[in-house]
Amino acid sequence: MLKLITAGQVELGSPDAEEHRANRSQRSRRVGPGYIAAMQDTTWQALLSLVGTWEGDGTIEYPTMDPLVYREVLEIREGRNGPFLHYLQQTWRRDGGKEVGSHHESGFITPTDDGTVRILNAQGTDRVEILQGEVSSAAGMIRIELTSVAIAGDDRMIRSWRNLEIHEDQLAYTMGMTTTQVPDGAIHLTAELSRR
Repeated sequence: MLKLITAGQVELGSPDAEEHRANRSQRSRRVGPGYIAAMQDTTWQALLSLVGTWEGDGTIEYPTMDPLVYREVLEIREGRNGPFLHYLQQTWRRDGGKEVGSHHESGFITPTDDGTVRILNAQGTDRVEILQGEVSSAAGMIRIELTSVAIAGDDRMIRSWRNLEIHEDQLAYTMGMTTTQVPDGAIHLTAELSRR
């Protein structure tokens, strides 16, 4: 059975997981379909600004490793059957003048019933994450702040978070994490990408 790392350490298929799913569904029904549709539409319109191919550079850092520079290509496409985006992220670290494949990640970005955003991703390291958070916009900039609600496949991970800022054809993000070796957490990735 797959174990998820969450605030309450819930196992998929367990009675606790079923209760959590039922409670979340009940909360959504209390709000009303009109409100949910409006929140989804507003969030969805903000998410559509991510569609495209992005490329740029980033920095890997963490207290347990030496800093590295990487190149990234991030492709985000609109899903065919409903309001979701599919993304593919690939990075290459720069090592002695050469680019070496570093990270592969694929996932889905969806608006939720309460107007928040959820990302489900699978990484080339066997780690799977679900992150959830808020979307806001002001002065032409869209900001997405996400925190993990579940992590599987990597016993070192306790929590992760991602913050993205999109302004026209520029996307900047940071990714941080709390691990068993760094329990106070730290920034792990920072990058600035441009839409091609």
